[in-house]
Amino acid sequence: MRDSKEITTPTTSPEVESFIKEALGLINSGKKEDAYQYLQQKITAASKKDKISIFYATHALYKKINPDYALTALDSIREIDPRLTMPLLLQANHFEEQRQKDKAIVSLKEMMGLNPTNQELVEAARILSRYGEQALAIETAKKAYFASEEDLSISTYPLRIALQNADWDFAEKITNKMSAVYQDKKYTSVNETPRTHLLWCDDEAINFEVIKNFARNKFKKVTKEPLAIVPEGDFKQRKVKIGYVSNDFRDHPTSYLAMGMLRHHNKYRFDIVIYDTSYDDGHAMRRQVFSKANIVKDISKLSDAAAASVIHKDKIDVLVDLNGLTEGTRLGVFGFRPAPVQISYLGFPGTTGTPFIDYIIADDYTLPVTSEKFNTESIIRIPNTYQINDYIAQYLSPKPPFRQLGIPEGKPIIGMFNNVNKVGREVWHTWMRIMQASPEAVLWMLDPGDLAKTNLMDAAKLVGVDANRFFWAKKIRVDDHLARIAHCAIALDPWPYGGHTTTSDALFAGVPVIALEGTNFPSRVSGGLLKATGLKSLVAKDKDEYVNIAARLLNDTKLLFNIKSHLDKHRKNHPVFDAVGRTIQIEGAYLHACDVASKKIKPVSFNITNRVAKNKGSSNDKIT
Repeated sequence: MRDSKEITTPTTSPEVESFIKEALGLINSGKKEDAYQYLQQKITAASKKDKISIFYATHALYKKINPDYALTALDSIREIDPRLTMPLLLQANHFEEQRQKDKAIVSLKEMMGLNPTNQELVEAARILSRYGEQALAIETAKKAYFASEEDLSISTYPLRIALQNADWDFAEKITNKMSAVYQDKKYTSVNETPRTHLLWCDDEAINFEVIKNFARNKFKKVTKEPLAIVPEGDFKQRKVKIGYVSNDFRDHPTSYLAMGMLRHHNKYRFDIVIYDTSYDDGHAMRRQVFSKANIVKDISKLSDAAAASVIHKDKIDVLVDLNGLTEGTRLGVFGFRPAPVQISYLGFPGTTGTPFIDYIIADDYTLPVTSEKFNTESIIRIPNTYQINDYIAQYLSPKPPFRQLGIPEGKPIIGMFNNVNKVGREVWHTWMRIMQASPEAVLWMLDPGDLAKTNLMDAAKLVGVDANRFFWAKKIRVDDHLARIAHCAIALDPWPYGGHTTTSDALFAGVPVIALEGTNFPSRVSGGLLKATGLKSLVAKDKDEYVNIAARLLNDTKLLFNIKSHLDKHRKNHPVFDAVGRTIQIEGAYLHACDVASKKIKPVSFNITNRVAKNKGSSNDKIT
């Protein structure tokens, strides 16, 4: 998902638009080679002056026909005018999509040696950051941002890159300006993606306006005539068809969580169809997810309209988006209303800001009644925690030796395995207070990269915390990760965008998590999980209490032992890890939503109670 201004290419004449439309029709009817020959004829007949705009216009079509043709079109533009930067950026985008890192970086560096626009520089910085070229990425982002006179419409990637590298001076320069604009309610002058916005802002009212503004811009081409209105026939007398749409059916946290639901769906009551919009990363998780569906369809290459048509023809009753407003989202498909019930779940902690998603699944802690006005969807609340997971299907391996992990034995280990972009200056300063209050403790973090480590260590040094007390963990397989984090005495949750999978990982491994009371969905998830495990006392009201709770656990071995014993004892029977019960609750929600749709009643928020778990797949589940 692009969260800065979209890359723009030169406008085309009505004549060019006409033959582009003709070629697109050939492509959509499966006549790709005919489309290519048709375009080649038009290009050959064009004047040299018109060729550049035509090549730009045909580039996107060539990608649909054959990626090599798209590259040829870009090379042709450069032959006409080698000073142009846009072909090189589009070339880098192409290589990024093909996961050809080295070629993408070569194209970017060549472009940056010319005279790129600020917008082009920001896009280059995004790709560089994605590929781990953080020093060059942040240098490029700063150059673009300041050259644009701090234009907030291109500021989101610079902000994200700053957060990814713990460059808080740069990040706060951007967020302070954004905050002032938002206080004046000038939401349209900033173009943030929701995910980046939620990393720093926990004001629900502002979140809502920012997300709605983003959604309006992102999903402009939304049909006004829905393909589906009500479930076909009597859904109570037949199997209900559930469709799951995601870009994360691969080695991704969403898949690890969703497996708990896919594994336990009632196959006698439901047919499960997976609509895959991701790519094949070769990971076993992808195959495992697909094995739990009745049907798997790849819609990754289809337009939103074409994908919606496929889903509508499949007669899906409930279509569930597992991405939300994250990178790779295909929410535009939902805009065509291919299913009578459309739900957002699991992939994004917040509203989609769209008029075409009926419900969002949450719980009474993450989205209390007071938060309903900040959601365009009605809210389905399920008991304990909204989060499904698959931990009960996993075996917790023995803890590996300290030496193997490169961490010290005999010292209290504080774990933090969230992405560093969630760790702002205030969070880090609070954690350093914990380190000062527990001088024997060490902090074990997911390795954030060299630049971020340097910035974090510099900040620690300023308050007198020695760099030797920090250790860095590499990304490893999920089962190995769960085994290693069991060495931690406690884990720390960042804010305002707290842990989700990282928190449930820690709790399953028997590690208590210290969290701060949140004020919006992403900042409440950890608190909700702790509350559901009977550890609400670990949710602090303010930063002082947060420090005190952590310091007390680190210094009171008996108290820490009791809490860890509580987690170990209830690992297999605790509501947080009850994938079977939660799946039944979710199925009950699906059936009730179908009932509402069949009666042509406007969706309203509703709660599923614990009684649903006693009646697997029944349409008489307890609703309040």
